[in-house]
Amino acid sequence: MGKQTWKHFVALWSRFGIKPEEATEILVKNWLDKNYTTLNGNLWKDKRNRVYFIKLVHYIYAYMKKKNIRWRAACLKLANNGDPGLADALTLMKVIPATETVSMSAVTCAKLLGQWRQEFFDNGWLNYDERPEIKIKRVEKSLRRAKLVKKKKK
Repeated sequence: MGKQTWKHFVALWSRFGIKPEEATEILVKNWLDKNYTTLNGNLWKDKRNRVYFIKLVHYIYAYMKKKNIRWRAACLKLANNGDPGLADALTLMKVIPATETVSMSAVTCAKLLGQWRQEFFDNGWLNYDERPEIKIKRVEKSLRRAKLVKKKKK
């Protein structure tokens, strides 16, 4: 199927006896107001989705504390392992269809979860204070790079 144009749009709806203006109103009413996609940012219009996502964030935070890893690594591991908690939350939010267990790659899932979490921080739906502190030995590594720490002799 080729690229759709306005000419195709008009021809399609004209078959049903609907003018383009009426078709546009129908689409706006039934698609933009009720339905949503992850791309258009309409995902958070439904308050239940916000609740589901906040629960998912706390679930990921608990996993982060348990494994002592950061956000992105936790999201990648959960997505790669096919975690049922993550899959259930994404299904409840209607991000992935209920019939598909894996419809997006782990990298895409981690990227979207990170973007959504930042959006929640920006809108005030999540507090920065709730984030778990994960201690990683990066300080020592950066000090070694700056040559402030002597290398251990073998």
